[in-house]
Amino acid sequence: MQKEKNKLRIALISRAVYPFHDYGGLEKHLYYQVRHLSEQGADIELFTEPATVDSDKYNVKFPRNIKSNFISGRLVPIPRKKGFIILDRIINYPYLTRLFARDVIKKHLEKQYDLVFAHGLAGWGVYREFKKNRLRLPVILNPHGMEEFKNRNPLKTLMYRPFMRKMRKAASFSDKIVATDIIMIPEVKSYLGVDDSKIILLPNAIDIEEALSLVSEKKKTTLIKKHNLKNKLFFYSVGRLEANKGFDNLLVQFHRIKTEIKHDWILLITGKGSKYNYLKDLIDELDLAKNVHLTGPVADDELHTLLDLSDIFILPSLYEGSSIATLEAMVHKCPVIANRIGGLPDKVDQYTNGILCDPDSPDELGDAIIELAGFNNKKLQDMGEQSFKIVSDKFSWKSVAEESIRIFKGMIK
Repeated sequence: MQKEKNKLRIALISRAVYPFHDYGGLEKHLYYQVRHLSEQGADIELFTEPATVDSDKYNVKFPRNIKSNFISGRLVPIPRKKGFIILDRIINYPYLTRLFARDVIKKHLEKQYDLVFAHGLAGWGVYREFKKNRLRLPVILNPHGMEEFKNRNPLKTLMYRPFMRKMRKAASFSDKIVATDIIMIPEVKSYLGVDDSKIILLPNAIDIEEALSLVSEKKKTTLIKKHNLKNKLFFYSVGRLEANKGFDNLLVQFHRIKTEIKHDWILLITGKGSKYNYLKDLIDELDLAKNVHLTGPVADDELHTLLDLSDIFILPSLYEGSSIATLEAMVHKCPVIANRIGGLPDKVDQYTNGILCDPDSPDELGDAIIELAGFNNKKLQDMGEQSFKIVSDKFSWKSVAEESIRIFKGMIK
């Protein structure tokens, strides 16, 4: 097959991609990466799991010019529910990544890809199948947040050891490893055992114009009424409702400080996950039901409108990658309270656009909430303007996609 001159052909592999799968940081990152690389002229072919959500759920259409290959397969019929998630990941996910890689090899005979971009453990499937078939293409691996390496639970750490070994094998085989933030470069080196020459910096990013276009005055009016936000100090938090996201400590902190906030206030938490019922019960147990509400997952226009309405954004995660949710909040000029983890220090400048807290000192989060809640509107607005400036200068998808193409072309010369 004759390749179009100078057009990069990229096989992109990931277990999940928005909007085929429920949104999270990785899923949304993939959606925008694919879209913006395509806009830069790359020919992308996607390899992922079959869609798990209705195509109309989020009112977002995947680019029609991207060919998507949906691949399924499991070694053991382990339930994908609480209590079995880790077991399913360490047994079935590695097998699935090999199926992804086999399909890439099959399609490569026709497409003649220039490079493979693997996300997470998908890189291990590439390593195993490419080595087995003696195929060598330039391979880029994005390991994302590497939460498995940061887990503090001894039992989980033991269970994840095979997973971590596979990630190191994938990194060793790959030509380049992505660090999504400057501060994560030492983590990539330490956890994956690679040297500086392999690491490239490609920040997670956001489509600023699109994010702002999702907000409307009509939607604002609807949501203010729906959530009773009028004349309230509005705190907002977004993320998967899982243990590592720290929402339980956020609730404990609001319980501790609620009488010290000198305003009528409300906290909304958007997301879904295995801890939903636990957090709902904790809200009642801590007598927070008047002020704290779980919205569940919401469509993009609602998410961005709530961010635009919010006064302070809080990310209570105990470990995190780059945090797309924080970038989205910063586009909407939110001051940010977060823990000093992952890529957050690259985005939150202490007391310029928010406050970073020590994740090992849970009360710091509550103290930061009290402090920002005590600032006047002008101070909060100034911090919000700084959030927007930081994201505009460093984290726009257009500039990241352009830099990606430059790096890719350099790899295939």
